[in-house]
Amino acid sequence: PAALFDVPMEPRGQVSTGTGGIVAVPAGASVVEIVRTLLAFNAAESCGKCTPCREGTYWMLHVLDRINDGQAVAADVELLGNVANQMVGKCLCPLGEFSVSPVLSSLKNFRADYEAHLKDSKKPAAKPAAKPAAIPAAKQTEIAAGD
Repeated sequence: PAALFDVPMEPRGQVSTGTGGIVAVPAGASVVEIVRTLLAFNAAESCGKCTPCREGTYWMLHVLDRINDGQAVAADVELLGNVANQMVGKCLCPLGEFSVSPVLSSLKNFRADYEAHLKDSKKPAAKPAAKPAAIPAAKQTEIAAGD
């Protein structure tokens, strides 16, 4: 949310960079779709060794697909939060632990976006976000050099 734009990003602070990346999101983008994309990455990268990560990311992704496709009901939003909360502190590695952060923070800060995607919603859902484009290597060098 905009209220957190001026909060310093520091370890163990209110806002953390997590894996060190920051994603710029255009105004009006679908938070549900963005969270789904982040979670799909984590689900694909899961080694499958621990049940909370293997099953939790699978089920959260399944529920997010239903929400994103407009096939979900209010109980699905609650289920998404419950699955994420059940994973906290139970995964063997940081991948599983960090996979719940976008889900829980988006449910806390953008719940209305989830509700707009529900099957019986009268509110229009946000438009799909534009697919991110890779930054050319030359531009990456300029950015790294501070130009």
